[in-house]
Amino acid sequence: MKNFFVKWGAFLLFCALFFSMVELSAASKDEVKAMVKKVEAYYKANGREKTFAEVQKDKGQFEKGELYVYIFDMNATVLAHPKLPSWVGKSFINLKDADGKFFIKEALDKLKTQKECWINYKWNNPETKKIGLKHGYFLKVDDFVLSCGIWE
Repeated sequence: MKNFFVKWGAFLLFCALFFSMVELSAASKDEVKAMVKKVEAYYKANGREKTFAEVQKDKGQFEKGELYVYIFDMNATVLAHPKLPSWVGKSFINLKDADGKFFIKEALDKLKTQKECWINYKWNNPETKKIGLKHGYFLKVDDFVLSCGIWE
């Protein structure tokens, strides 16, 4: 009988850990969206110039752990990027993921008919130094796009 309870206890512990990880994943996507919406609200209150300058700041208010927002226009030209400031002014239109997918172009195509979208792409994870799956959230605001992503 003791063995029975040990096995069921281990099973229940596994289930609790599994469902807590699923919940963390869902919360993380919610955090991505919330971060982008925070930038959108800041833009509406403070205007373009101040918003772009604030997003450009490394470790600024629009960064939390691995989450950060970057901005590009509808031609895929980077307007603000806190982690890669040298990319500002350069086009992402031909940027491909590890599988050769033009994920920015795909997002821009979707944003022609909708205000927001999620695009999955494979990218080099700076923490693991390996290619990983990233879920990117893209929100069209006026004539530019706010984007933030989370690693799977």
